[in-house]
Amino acid sequence: MGLIKWSKEEVRCNNCMTVYPNDEALALLQDEEGEFRGCKNCGTDEFLMEHFQMDVADDEIVFVNVYTVRRKYGGPEEGGWWFNWYECVEVIPVQNQYSEQMREILYEKYINSELKYGDIYSVLGGQDIAVYIEEHPKQSETRERPVYE
Repeated sequence: MGLIKWSKEEVRCNNCMTVYPNDEALALLQDEEGEFRGCKNCGTDEFLMEHFQMDVADDEIVFVNVYTVRRKYGGPEEGGWWFNWYECVEVIPVQNQYSEQMREILYEKYINSELKYGDIYSVLGGQDIAVYIEEHPKQSETRERPVYE
């Protein structure tokens, strides 16, 4: 008996870290150049977002990973650049069919915790929370400083 697989497509805003279930969940926005799809929270264009696709059967194990997100200085090139640093604080293995519910539970647990404070895009700084469904534990954790190219 074969497993029925489904594609889980997600879109993550690189600016405010909001996760959308698919492209259709993005807001229809407008600027001086016309209409575009983007983040309803911060207005980031869809083309500047990360698109993920995961083919996993309902009974397979996936990992709901919780990350703190901080901005770090990358270097002086082009007038200075910054990047997001992800540090995993919790990993929950769960059957894929329950992964969305677990992500919602963990998001609610951490969004009002002491781990989230300030605004990571402000000069005052802060720390944000991101909760992702991934194929591996700590999959999005930052392991080294990116290289400017």
